[in-house]
Amino acid sequence: MIDTIIKNASNLGASDLHIEPYSGNFRSRLRINGKLSKGSNLSKHEGIKLIAQAKVRCGINSIENRLPLDGKLKVKLGDSEINCRISTCPCGGEERLVIRILGAADKLLQLDEIGMTTQQLDNVRKAMNKPQGLILITGPTGSGKTTTLYAILKELEGLNKNILSIEDPIEVDIPGINQVNVNSKVDLTFARALRAFMRQDPDIIMIGEIRDAETADTAIKASLTGHLVLATLHCKSIADTAIRLKGLGINKIDFKCSVNLVISQTLLKTNNQTTAKFTIAKDKDLFCGN
Repeated sequence: MIDTIIKNASNLGASDLHIEPYSGNFRSRLRINGKLSKGSNLSKHEGIKLIAQAKVRCGINSIENRLPLDGKLKVKLGDSEINCRISTCPCGGEERLVIRILGAADKLLQLDEIGMTTQQLDNVRKAMNKPQGLILITGPTGSGKTTTLYAILKELEGLNKNILSIEDPIEVDIPGINQVNVNSKVDLTFARALRAFMRQDPDIIMIGEIRDAETADTAIKASLTGHLVLATLHCKSIADTAIRLKGLGINKIDFKCSVNLVISQTLLKTNNQTTAKFTIAKDKDLFCGN
């Protein structure tokens, strides 16, 4: 049943699948093109059993239903695999399950397939080809930042570079790239992994998200000492990027010296599909005022 609902959701182009308690039973909902739509209803027994089996498939404690739990699973779809991330959360005496459908490495979009203009692509590739510096991808949750990040990494992977990434979680396994998963249980944080990366002779470092002052400071230092650093940052626009990093303790001079490019993106709904809108600022454009 798990395989079937994930395959059906993937075939419909869903990014997320929700299984949640509702009116004494369970319902499923799909997020397609950013909008939640109703799926099929499940009996209480089916919903509880499905969530328990999903947890077993992920190798997490199927009996523990008092705490939020996270895991990963894979589903075969023809000759390829669908990578999924699951998250459970206690809700109203039952658990709800969200399955993020991530796809597979061979299904990742190429950089020229994600919706940038020719000029934007040219700016991104020029920044990518610099030996050092920071490329930031900003935008709200669900705007496709990771898709853009992976598209850049996929293009860089063929350049005989030592590429290290720290992610929370690893959404897609990419051959040729050394990916590390954040693990709070053993204090493996973004900042701690970045410090270790600096001793691993990296050419390119990818940071899944800059969340705190220590990670921001280490990323800036890495980009100023001969490394190309790619990272995402939660802020609404390019104009907010400097403000957000300033709030994390980064001074204007270090930011200006380290940043090669900032990409801000969001999703736009069009007829029957969703596309991405990009705004790109080169280093010389980032400090046109105070």
